[in-house]
Amino acid sequence: KNKFIIFLKPNPNLNPNPKNDQMQKSGYLKRDQDPDVRISKNLSYLLRHGAVKEGLNIDKAGFVKIDDILQLLYYRSKKIPAERIVKIAETNEKRRYEVKTENDQNGVPVLYIRATQGHSLNVL
Repeated sequence: KNKFIIFLKPNPNLNPNPKNDQMQKSGYLKRDQDPDVRISKNLSYLLRHGAVKEGLNIDKAGFVKIDDILQLLYYRSKKIPAERIVKIAETNEKRRYEVKTENDQNGVPVLYIRATQGHSLNVL
């Protein structure tokens, strides 16, 4: 009752998943792996659907303080600065976000962000 284990070397000429390879060549998979795209997707969910669930204060127009977003675990763990959120918002091809600055009662500028489309929250 001898048992043998045979290890086969993968053949580089065989592609086990041609669709995946095709998607990778097109840039589809690479785009989703881009950290800014992942942050943008997280922001989109948060601002369109999840702000209340995450305990964020959202005003009647849908704006949330960027500093409040940065206190969430996802953003803290990745050490994402406010400047990166603003850059992602301002360079988004589909113009999904709007950023504004308002002074607080002490005259200190505060950054706010909102999603511009597709809310399931009662805003706008």
